[in-house]
Amino acid sequence: MENIYKNLDGKKLLILGATRQHSEIVKESQSLGIKTYVADYYENSPAKKIADKSFLVSAIDVEKLVSICKEENIDGIFTGYNDMLLPYNQEICNILNKPFCGNKENINTCIDKELFKKSCVKSGVPIVPWISVNKENYLEKIDEIELPVVVKPADYSGSKGVYKCFKKEDLKSNIEEAFTYSKVGKVLIEKLMEVDKEFSVYYMIYNGVAYLSAMGDRYVKVTDPNIAPSGLGMLYPSVYLDEWIENMDKHIRKFISDNNMKDGFVFFKDFTIMENFIFTKRVID
Repeated sequence: MENIYKNLDGKKLLILGATRQHSEIVKESQSLGIKTYVADYYENSPAKKIADKSFLVSAIDVEKLVSICKEENIDGIFTGYNDMLLPYNQEICNILNKPFCGNKENINTCIDKELFKKSCVKSGVPIVPWISVNKENYLEKIDEIELPVVVKPADYSGSKGVYKCFKKEDLKSNIEEAFTYSKVGKVLIEKLMEVDKEFSVYYMIYNGVAYLSAMGDRYVKVTDPNIAPSGLGMLYPSVYLDEWIENMDKHIRKFISDNNMKDGFVFFKDFTIMENFIFTKRVID
């Protein structure tokens, strides 16, 4: 392993995004001797203050980023915990013939919440009941929906455009607001579940083999009952680890295999209801 790290010395890494989370990627990369470059459209992003070089370029401007990679002789491109940037990351890597951990199909599955849910069903992973609506049919669907529900854009992350709805008179406006975050014009409406505990599960994938690397309990704070709670911290290992290994691990491995995930890192955010595991979110890196 030490020899692998030595081979990284002097390599150049372009990181798409320059948030506080990306700052941790910058620090870790620099500790391995990697020269770090970051790009986003904010002048004072946190990671720009510590990176070796930064660019005021949108992380989705593929043409400009490809040009930067060629001019700077970039060795690799990475983004971290931002699944919405993964398609752009992949496109840049493909153009430059650089390695990338995923493919178009499994990235789409991890970004589109409905594709993810359908894939979970196929692999035997329990999920929250849902329906999807578009701008053409949502008005006719409203009367059929039983409250309370969670309304969310099908293809956006970071809990933006996500609303808890308890009153029928709020449902139309919640759906319409969620549409403003969806590029594909699709909104999911999920049953609002009474949650016992939240947790996250992490897998490393190497040569098509998935390895359970960590599982932690998630602590949250509810600042507004109508939106998603804010995360406060994680405690490792999860109190549910043994039950997870016994009951769910095989289904996650099947999900990873069914979606042709060969190399990389994935985590799933889930919760329990009466000791049953229910899936709500996925991220691939």
